[in-house]
Amino acid sequence: MKKVKEFKVDERIRFKQWTKMKNQYGISEYDNILCNLIFLKDMKHLCGTLATIENIYDNGQINLKDFESTKYTNFYYSTDMITHIKKNILKKIKEDNKYE
Repeated sequence: MKKVKEFKVDERIRFKQWTKMKNQYGISEYDNILCNLIFLKDMKHLCGTLATIENIYDNGQINLKDFESTKYTNFYYSTDMITHIKKNILKKIKEDNKYE
């Protein structure tokens, strides 16, 4: 049985890279990633960027806020599109934002 990564509300996360999701979930004839809620090719600009989890639902759907991306973010998201930020990277992000 595959272990599910646990995420928490208010956790800062990173969107997975396009190539990683493409290899992991496959791609449709329309170039969309075939994960739980479909990662659209129009969402590609989010890959590698940060956001914060606002809500988590039992079906794996999540609501996000505080996007690092300044481009369009009004999409549906699921936990299979995101990954945890490594602790050392999260610490650096917090330090970089300390004086803002």
